[in-house]
Amino acid sequence: ALRLAGAGDNLGARRLLDSPGYEQAKGALDRNTQSYLRALSAHAQQDVDAVLEQSTAQMAVAYGIALLSLVGLWLWLRLQLFASDAAFRRHLEAAEASRRADRAKADILEGADVGTWEWSLDDDDLRLNERGVRLIGWEPARLHPLTRAKWLALAHPEDRAAAESAMAEHLIGITTHYTAEVRMRHWDGQWVWLLDRGRVSERDAQGRPTRVAGTLTDITELATARALWQARAELSGDWFWQTDTSHRLSYVAAGQAAPGNVDERGLIGRRRDEVSAYGAPEGGWEAYRASLDDHQVLRGVALRVDAGTLADERWIELDCRPRFNHDGAFIGYEGVGRDITDRRRDSVRLRESASLIDALFQALPVPVIMKDVSGCIVRANRAYEALSAPAEGVASLRGA
Repeated sequence: ALRLAGAGDNLGARRLLDSPGYEQAKGALDRNTQSYLRALSAHAQQDVDAVLEQSTAQMAVAYGIALLSLVGLWLWLRLQLFASDAAFRRHLEAAEASRRADRAKADILEGADVGTWEWSLDDDDLRLNERGVRLIGWEPARLHPLTRAKWLALAHPEDRAAAESAMAEHLIGITTHYTAEVRMRHWDGQWVWLLDRGRVSERDAQGRPTRVAGTLTDITELATARALWQARAELSGDWFWQTDTSHRLSYVAAGQAAPGNVDERGLIGRRRDEVSAYGAPEGGWEAYRASLDDHQVLRGVALRVDAGTLADERWIELDCRPRFNHDGAFIGYEGVGRDITDRRRDSVRLRESASLIDALFQALPVPVIMKDVSGCIVRANRAYEALSAPAEGVASLRGA
């Protein structure tokens, strides 16, 4: 039955397809479909064109942004390269300037024949350059590692306390520089005098010193000459003194003092013309200072020391000469002072006696003359002049 029904359906379908109406309907449907497809295609083309136009605009904007980004990146890279090149050049210039400065410093230190040192306070590490170690005749390896305590152990016992005190005063800010003259034990057993100078070179965040740097200079020859001068002064009863470049007293021999109430050990840092107790020398203070500024050798400069009363008045006499360092630069004066009060009083008494004798000579009622070895009259009293016509020479002598 099913096969019969299916066969009937197929027969009906073939009849429908072969009918004229079907062909007409199919043709109309095809025409409508084609019109719809054409309309749809036109609308789709418009949509595609719009999409393409929009996409093209977006792509143009994107390309523009990308191009600007590339240009900006290129400019940034050029600026970075330029800055890096400039920084590199500055680095090279700074390195070259630092190298020249280090070379100049090394040349100066070598020319001055001085040693250098650095002391780290955190670990008590003291580092000396080769010249600094060889000033005392040691090999660098023999002193390594070196601490300040180990270094001071080589110092003369009489100089250690002064060196330690000078360093302590500098570290707490009392002085701007550390300075000490220290005798150091040379490798051969002799003592050499070193001028030890330095200053704080680094501090921590709290301002506490962490590093000190300085120099060492051999002043054995100068110290020996000064000791000899001082010894001679002490043997003669005089005192030895030194001044700085401004003519202010910087050193007075220990145990010696100016006569009267003026102790020159208390005048350190002052010029003598600033001391009211000192009277001006012959010619005045201005001429005295001019002679010092001209670096002249001075001898026999007499100064009156006013102790408050005429009876206590004292006199001192100064001899001095200028001092120069190894480079020929003036560094002050050194000299000796002596008490000439007794000699000055004897001179005054002698002049007073001479005046008294001359007054007696003139007051004699009898004529008296004085002749030199050639027989010429050099002196005549008034009685002689009254008896005879005074010669021109005698008259001139009397006037004198």
